[in-house]
Amino acid sequence: MNSLLGSGPSVTGFDFDLVSADDYERFRPGYSPRAVHWLVETAGLAPGAPILDLAAGTGKLTRLLAATGLDALAVEPSKAMREKLAATVPSARVLDGTAESIPLPDSSIACVTVAQAFHHFRAEAALKEIHRVLRAGGTLALFWNVYASGDPVRVELNGIIDRYIDPDSAVWAAFGAWPKAFETTQLFSPAGQRSFPHQHSLPSEHLVTVMATSSDVASLPADRRDALLEEIRALARRLAPDLEMPAETRVDLYIRT
Repeated sequence: MNSLLGSGPSVTGFDFDLVSADDYERFRPGYSPRAVHWLVETAGLAPGAPILDLAAGTGKLTRLLAATGLDALAVEPSKAMREKLAATVPSARVLDGTAESIPLPDSSIACVTVAQAFHHFRAEAALKEIHRVLRAGGTLALFWNVYASGDPVRVELNGIIDRYIDPDSAVWAAFGAWPKAFETTQLFSPAGQRSFPHQHSLPSEHLVTVMATSSDVASLPADRRDALLEEIRALARRLAPDLEMPAETRVDLYIRT
């Protein structure tokens, strides 16, 4: 049995306590501040409005929400991630919970955000819980970091990943399936989509570190994971010391009906 798969809260069975929270915090990309300001304006969020960052990780989006003057709450199932989040975003209230079991009262939140995580949820149950905690007319915003498909480094990375990860794997299948939940639900209606340029900058030597924190890589059997990471390490040695990867932050917006 793959030792990285277990009874974690993800629909894929992946447990993020098995990922280094320190590496996740230091090297994973954040999100565009412009995207956050667009959300605040579009959703009509006044200073002090309660906003929930669900599956918040180490707080890469939470800190941007808190910086706008919103009352930021963060729910995260991983103990290691929660501890890092509490240290990096001390103004946020950090709670243990999952998308399917949110430890908040009914109709207590003006907006829910989910950054790079909705595909890990059991979508039907999560949408019911998000609907429960949102106020009438409240907003659900899904944040995604999307890399430029034509970027040469991204092309090489994708080629390596394709050699090791089955396109029918649990993580990739979940990522491809999440939009279907919004096609069938009557709890939310689409309210628009916007993208904002947001380049990911990091030392090339840590490209392998970033990829090791990705659930599709981390959930591989040890031999395949190590071989994949070794190819990425070899790629990084051919790159300039400082890597600039063109990307954007995309926001998918939904309204509670």
